[in-house]
Amino acid sequence: MSLIGSRFQQIRIIEQLGRGGMGEVYVGFDETLQRKVAVKAIRDDRRLDATTRARFLREARILSQLEHPNICRIYDYVVHEQTELLVLELIEGMTLTAAIKQGLERKTKIDIAIAIAGVLAAAHAAGIIHRDLKPDNVMITPEGQVKVLDFGLARSASTHSKDELLEDADARVGAGSPGDATIDGSATRLANAAAPTPDETMTVHYKLSASLGSDGDPGTAVGAIMGTPWFMSPEQACGETATTASDMFSFGLLLQTLFTGRSPYLGTLDMTALLLLVQAGKTRTPEGLGRDLGGLISSLKSLAPAARPTATDTVVRLRWIHDAPRRRFRFAAVAALTLSALSAGLKYTLDLRRERSIALAARSIADQRREQAEALIGFMLGDVREKLEPLGKLELLDTIGDKAFEYFASVPEHELSDVELARRAQALYQIGDVRIRQGNLAAAMPAFAQAVSLSDGLLRREPENEQWLDTSAQSRFWLGNGYWNRGELQQALAEFEAYRELSIRLAAQDPTDPGRKQEASNGEFNVGSVLEALGRLEPAAEHLSAATRIAGELVESDPARDDWRFGLATNHLLIGRVREALGELDAAQGHYDADLSIMETLTRRDPANIEWQEQLTIAHNHVGTLLERRAELSRAGEHFKTCLALARKLAEQDSENFWWRGIVAIGERNLGRWLCRQGALEAGLASLRTARRTFEVLVKRDTSRPQWRHELALATLDVSLAMAQRGETARALAEALAARASLAQLTTESPDDARPKLSLAEADLLLGDIHDREGRVEEARTAWTEAEKRLAPLAAASGDGTRLAPWAAVLLRLGREPEAAPPLEKL
Repeated sequence: MSLIGSRFQQIRIIEQLGRGGMGEVYVGFDETLQRKVAVKAIRDDRRLDATTRARFLREARILSQLEHPNICRIYDYVVHEQTELLVLELIEGMTLTAAIKQGLERKTKIDIAIAIAGVLAAAHAAGIIHRDLKPDNVMITPEGQVKVLDFGLARSASTHSKDELLEDADARVGAGSPGDATIDGSATRLANAAAPTPDETMTVHYKLSASLGSDGDPGTAVGAIMGTPWFMSPEQACGETATTASDMFSFGLLLQTLFTGRSPYLGTLDMTALLLLVQAGKTRTPEGLGRDLGGLISSLKSLAPAARPTATDTVVRLRWIHDAPRRRFRFAAVAALTLSALSAGLKYTLDLRRERSIALAARSIADQRREQAEALIGFMLGDVREKLEPLGKLELLDTIGDKAFEYFASVPEHELSDVELARRAQALYQIGDVRIRQGNLAAAMPAFAQAVSLSDGLLRREPENEQWLDTSAQSRFWLGNGYWNRGELQQALAEFEAYRELSIRLAAQDPTDPGRKQEASNGEFNVGSVLEALGRLEPAAEHLSAATRIAGELVESDPARDDWRFGLATNHLLIGRVREALGELDAAQGHYDADLSIMETLTRRDPANIEWQEQLTIAHNHVGTLLERRAELSRAGEHFKTCLALARKLAEQDSENFWWRGIVAIGERNLGRWLCRQGALEAGLASLRTARRTFEVLVKRDTSRPQWRHELALATLDVSLAMAQRGETARALAEALAARASLAQLTTESPDDARPKLSLAEADLLLGDIHDREGRVEEARTAWTEAEKRLAPLAAASGDGTRLAPWAAVLLRLGREPEAAPPLEKL
């Protein structure tokens, strides 16, 4: 009997959504809370079935225990005469089965996989086994949110109620002829859901060949199984008790279906043939998915339950795969947006690939709690951090980082397994990364140093272990990144060269793996970036050309991979900088235009991708600076304005993200300089002063980062120049002297870095010009002479216009026209 039009307490039934073996699902309206809900009712012909009622009530209890954003929420459980109702969250959208048929982007598939694995991790932590995980029990909302449904077959992993035990006992009694099956469950078909598929949840009563002996005679088994055969674990198909590992096998089959779009089993099979394959764990091999994803699916489908990764480990590994497109280190905002500084490297995330060799049940309580603590720290610094960062709430993780260090100190490393050591290393990298983003480099360095110690120990024990090679590579990157940000470029180069060597070793282990090729490209890129900063342009160009070639090959092999296109864009950006520094302006323009074109395409495709928005901002800046250098001032101004507008949008999303505040400040500085060149001195000076105020805040926040101090000095020089142009020479002189003092200190602290040396020479050149305007000839000549002494070793053998132009200018001011001719010719 239909319930449409009926009223149960405050719920009025509006329409029917679906019908399954156990129940019917309706749309209801909660007149108290004024919202639509899903109402699940036991079917008329099943209302007196004690087993069905027990499952129905158990589903309600389980859902009430699980509060997770990716689980369908329960609102109420209503008993009305002979009818029992579950009042659930109404989820509009389509099943994952339907979404797979429509087509999904790779990134979306990985996001969906992480969400489902997160549900399993939460359920398993609460002692709940789903037992019926499949694409039809996953919904995708119009907003892209993932919801896992139908906990009707779920049960406790540790304790069983009387109803559960009776239900399982009933299920194991042979009843019926071979192949008899009754649909049982899978009733939650919500709004706009796809039509039911053949992969229905079933209680299958069977008498069939369970295995083949050595003589070829089949054995027989009589009994029943519950679940969906197409997504069932071997132990479930054999009638054994399901465990959390059973859910992980089902998840492996779901992953394979999600990423390949095909059933994990070959051909059209009747129930008997299918069950034989399921019991033996004989599925298709996942092909064409890459080493990391394919390896994860294969391990999830291990025949031995103990060999399968846990849900927590699976989340970690999926996140590693998800982060692969971002493994190239994002340019430090300050360094990437100026002619004086550029940061590079590899943002590389840990892949925990080693399988656990024993089941969770065999571990001691202390071991379990320790592992849970290590996993929780990683979860807070990984999953939670990604949600907090766009909201501008990274400060909420400060306590987590401090408590993590306290916990690490209380649990000695020798008590940890290698997998736990690797997980701890990942947490340390994440702590350091959060602290860097908050402008606290000094606090980040101890975390990086400890991570290096852990990863080195792992690699010493097993030098050829792929996971430990990954871990060591990552640790070397982060330490190099720390040195880079402290201005210690030689140390940074040593770490990045070590990473490059490790990436080459990893690629050699599997030359056909595109992910490893990408790592090799990143290794070349990182080394080239530091060499560029050191002024070693020719070797920098060699490494960056190699990186760009590999990145181009990856894009050609799969044009649909946006992450590879992004990697190619960043290669174009940096090699463009090197070509510009070498005086090859046409080549530099080509690389900058290629970078900009790729990033415009990517951001149109996904406007919400913050990393891509940041890279697009940087691209506009570089195109603008080169156009300005080529005297195309009108076009340059348009790019500077766009750069600043994009930077402001980034900063609005997180006022505590000091990288983005730095991007805005440099955007203000570049626009201010451009306005001054256009003769708009008032507007230009206002922008320059705004930029300087921001840099002053950044320097106060993190005094250990030389880039901020360098940028503050450059902004002060720009203010000085604008004041001099307005005739305020006394104030201009004071500003220039202050900037010079700061730059002189930077050259002492970072003797290998050519950039502050060049800026110091430019400060002396400006000081000489100010003295000359005031008629102080001797003071002017002294300042110009100092500038020439600093510029000669930097520019004499260089094709870099940023070095040649000031050198030629100071030689002309000193009356040394013949010596100025060669650099002028190069220019």
